[in-house]
Amino acid sequence: MTTSKDGDKKDMIANEAAEAWLTELVELHCKDTLIIRQVKSEIPKKLFKQLNYEIYESENYCNFRIIDHPIGEIQGERMNVWVDQHVGICGDDYSGIVCFKLPNGKYIAWDYWM
Repeated sequence: MTTSKDGDKKDMIANEAAEAWLTELVELHCKDTLIIRQVKSEIPKKLFKQLNYEIYESENYCNFRIIDHPIGEIQGERMNVWVDQHVGICGDDYSGIVCFKLPNGKYIAWDYWM
């Protein structure tokens, strides 16, 4: 049988964990926003429109970063996109990394899941 003190302690730990998780999400969102704004200011509008389309197609995306080399396989007709995709246990869920080539020879990469 748990006492009121035990319950209060569990609630406090759960609240601290939730707060830490929320703080991490906010920090990740801020970092992602800064990277997207930086890339947008450095590439032509038409290319940013293509990048925005790829991000949108990723459904759930996060953890934007600039990298030197692409990860995954080039996506045929989409010559500036690489994808490293994994199928989940259920067989109908996917996750991975998308890389989009930038004019400066670097790549913007992000994680996604569907």
